[in-house]
Amino acid sequence: MARLESVCLLLAFGLAGAQEEGSCYSSGSIALSVVLSVIFTALLWAALYYLWRKFRKPKGESRHPGS
Repeated sequence: MARLESVCLLLAFGLAGAQEEGSCYSSGSIALSVVLSVIFTALLWAALYYLWRKFRKPKGESRHPGS
């Protein structure tokens, strides 16, 4: 999973760098920026939700076993 995220980030930074050549942005480049922003935001929320579900403590369970 980490490899896929790395590839996506490298691809996104490559596309973002290619867009800076001109002084005027086309509607396609703006749409691509919006779509990539939505995808990366969704991936970030999914990762945070996964970590939250993995590390949260159920109600009633103490942090210190045996006390």
